[in-house]
Amino acid sequence: MSYKKNTLLYIGLICILIGAVALLQLNGMLPTAYLSEIVNVVLAFVFLIIYIKRRDLILLLLGIFFAANGGMLIVGRMIGASTYLARFFFIPGSMLLGAYLAKKKSVLSIMGSLFTLWGLYFFFRDPMYIRGFSLSIGALFLFTALAFLLILILERQSWPLIPALVFGGSGVYSIAMTLSPLVKNMALQGMCIILIIVGVVFVIRSLFKQHLEDQDE
Repeated sequence: MSYKKNTLLYIGLICILIGAVALLQLNGMLPTAYLSEIVNVVLAFVFLIIYIKRRDLILLLLGIFFAANGGMLIVGRMIGASTYLARFFFIPGSMLLGAYLAKKKSVLSIMGSLFTLWGLYFFFRDPMYIRGFSLSIGALFLFTALAFLLILILERQSWPLIPALVFGGSGVYSIAMTLSPLVKNMALQGMCIILIIVGVVFVIRSLFKQHLEDQDE
């Protein structure tokens, strides 16, 4: 099927869906409170089904867009979270991760992971009562560290561990500054112990790999 015919097919399906949903809503057959969420979920389902058949990246991105938007609206309504700023980061982040899974380009995984986790930070900031400069910055650093851990899982390379440790340590330190002296001391000591353990693991792994290379030679 030609590109022009594909475009007409997609536009036609969207028109049918929008018209059907609007007709049901006008006749009181859909809950008004969740109308936008239902539209997003339905559109996501349609685009992802078509993507499975056509393998067109644009269809995948559209499906992820509506799925991420609808999912955040639904969960946000359930837990009383503000989704405006969160969706601004989370939706493009999810789309970039989807593009990475389809194209396997590292830049997509890096940007997608960062935007997605930043979106989750803004999404859970109010429900988790994250207030104040130090606590907000610390939580943002921790979510950034999680983003680099996600990059580590996707890319299977060791370099994301460095920024993950830096942001994770900075996040723990910033949050610890808002706690009582006893809890702050425990948190900082725990962070130091974790850093030592990670360092020991890296050293042992490096020496072991070097030993294997020397044997091969």
